[in-house]
Amino acid sequence: MRCLGLDTSSATLSLAVTAEGLVLAELSVDVSVARGERLVEHVASVLELAGCEFAGIEAIVVGAGPGSYTGLRIGYSVAKALAYASGKPLYEVSSLRMLCLEQARMDVPLVPLLDARVDEIYYGLYRWTERGLLCLRDDAVGTLDDLVGLCDGPRMIVGEGTRRFGAELLALPKGTAFELAPGHPARPRVASALLELEAGIATGSRPTPADLAAVQSADGHAVLTRLEPRYLRPSEAERRQHA
Repeated sequence: MRCLGLDTSSATLSLAVTAEGLVLAELSVDVSVARGERLVEHVASVLELAGCEFAGIEAIVVGAGPGSYTGLRIGYSVAKALAYASGKPLYEVSSLRMLCLEQARMDVPLVPLLDARVDEIYYGLYRWTERGLLCLRDDAVGTLDDLVGLCDGPRMIVGEGTRRFGAELLALPKGTAFELAPGHPARPRVASALLELEAGIATGSRPTPADLAAVQSADGHAVLTRLEPRYLRPSEAERRQHA
């Protein structure tokens, strides 16, 4: 199965094309200055690097967030437009989950962190099991105290959120044992989500592209058009409006 993926949740745009468990092409672009303005061009570039046409893509994967509001809106707009126009299925994958997929398997639960600004942090709780990466609780946004309240044992922290909050977490008493995962990834990498999706379809834990396409094309693509990023909180503009 040939898949195209894009994650626009952070300042580094991640795109990839995979097939049969192999990464055919991968592209990381710093979009901190002009976020997403050339996303369609970057999609064309990663397809060219992979040596394939969009017609040969069987499924599209989009990073669902949380993360940058602007980035997520642009990413979803492009991904949904591609899926709508082509009839190809669109899968959503948590951007926090992608951080954990890049981490080596271990017995200790993983806590992916992304800076949410205004003294808050996006976080999740995952653990590797025999069945793969298990989500132990829904992704959330909160303060450092909220995150510490999750810890009833050792936790490995991963992601760019460790740059801002890592020192405080690592300095907590031994009973609240946060550790920095070795070689941890800073930003979500969509290729890892594509490979997990392929494996999930092969084992029957994820719907096949044909099944998902049928669902998303029902009622004039109503299901597809309702898909939205996981913002987890109102935008800064929305908060000011309701203040």
